[in-house]
Amino acid sequence: MPVIRITNATWGRLKRWAVPLEDSIDDAIRKVLDIAERVEHKNPPPQGHGTPEEAFRRPILETLHKLGGSASIHDALEMVEEKMKARLTVVDYGKLLRSGEVRWKNTAKRARKRLRDEELLKPVSRKGIWELSAKGREELERIKDKASRILR
Repeated sequence: MPVIRITNATWGRLKRWAVPLEDSIDDAIRKVLDIAERVEHKNPPPQGHGTPEEAFRRPILETLHKLGGSASIHDALEMVEEKMKARLTVVDYGKLLRSGEVRWKNTAKRARKRLRDEELLKPVSRKGIWELSAKGREELERIKDKASRILR
């Protein structure tokens, strides 16, 4: 059986859903999940398109540069999400039917593949690592230079 850890605040909230001396933690979690699934069924996620792949290019390049030129997929995606949080929509946070993956992460991975195909990122040298190429560094400098000229 898996072990999960939750904060005291979450535990306090979860206890509101349990019948004292009757429900287990699992029962309380199941009740909350049942309610969430009923709400989701009544209000399915909005249909439409998420943020386009092109929008992820610069944040990916900037993220890898800031992280020293390479990063694990997890670390890179975490920082990309932070950079893009104002732009990501409810649709982006929905899950894809086939894989169950969050849409924006899937889109970011496709953008990363395109950057690799354009040689702005290095081919996979170590599994699970995204790495900026020299050409990618040059592209990022070009983008930043162009942006600074526009702002002048």
